[in-house]
Amino acid sequence: MSELVDPSKIEDIVGIARAEHIHFGKLVSDEGVLYILHPFSCLQRHGDDLRQCPFSLALDNGLNPEDWDLYWDDTVALCIIQNSEGSRRPAPSFRFYNGEISY
Repeated sequence: MSELVDPSKIEDIVGIARAEHIHFGKLVSDEGVLYILHPFSCLQRHGDDLRQCPFSLALDNGLNPEDWDLYWDDTVALCIIQNSEGSRRPAPSFRFYNGEISY
């Protein structure tokens, strides 16, 4: 199960300010951990326990390393993808450098 992270630290870890509707993340190579910064809309929907968010539930299924080859230690917008067996996992959608989208 996904673990909760101190809300006062998550923006610094992920490296971007919380958005209104976009989930951001950073896969930290030193730890092998994907940190998810949930948007304000998710906080309103799920309250203090963000483990019920679809992105947290997808993270419980693990990560596909091939999805992350080019994105380790980068701030990315997240999406959820589903494999042929029906398992849903978080994946990078696009990355950010200095607050700007970078493909």
